[in-house]
Amino acid sequence: HTHNYYEYFLITSGEIYHIVNGKTTLLPTGSAVFIRPEDCHKYRIAESAECEMINVSFRRSYFEDVQRFFAMDKLSSLLSSREPPTITLSASQISALKKKHTMLNVSPSKNGLIVLLKTLLIDVVAYFLMEYEQQSNASETFLQSVLAKMNTPENIEEGVPALVRISGFSHGHLCRLMKKEMDTTPVKYVNNLRLQYAANLLTSTTKDVLSIAMELGFSSLSHFITIFRQKYGISPSKYRSTYSNIHIWK
Repeated sequence: HTHNYYEYFLITSGEIYHIVNGKTTLLPTGSAVFIRPEDCHKYRIAESAECEMINVSFRRSYFEDVQRFFAMDKLSSLLSSREPPTITLSASQISALKKKHTMLNVSPSKNGLIVLLKTLLIDVVAYFLMEYEQQSNASETFLQSVLAKMNTPENIEEGVPALVRISGFSHGHLCRLMKKEMDTTPVKYVNNLRLQYAANLLTSTTKDVLSIAMELGFSSLSHFITIFRQKYGISPSKYRSTYSNIHIWK
């Protein structure tokens, strides 16, 4: 089913199958899932264990209030991924949230219930944001180690396939990761790396421009000259004559 409101659920004991947007996942105790209005999902009982969960639905306007409370663009990550955000909470976190949610059944008034619901929503969203921060920091550190390994002549020449091989990711996942962490693509990153290396070769060696272009894996001399000019504002030959200390005999 789908619905026009937001929802989150917490697995407080046992496990259950969650089918969402065509993907089936077995969720163990401690799982927390944030369901967005466009997500199509259902549950299937797991034969291995019974399941207890807390499921809370809330209006779009409540989530907008939470966005304003945090004043953070990172909340958009809860909306942009194909799969709904899913995290794992500790036993103590689940226990604390379970106690807080029991208060929803004893709220003295409608206004009190709304205030309590928004407070719970802030608590739950905060857990998702903390997990997002940890994952983002881990991804950034890992990506930095991958890019550091690219700085060899062999890998620079191989280009994007080397980047994919070193990372161990699929090309699609690597594109998404680099776009998220660096706002670039593997192709743009590799081309920039090649151009930096080409500039170094132009000023430190006597290799001709064609040899440098071919050595670094560019498909043609004209393509190399075009993107070199885009980056440095001048042609490779002009760059060499301007910045090289090596005299090229003609």
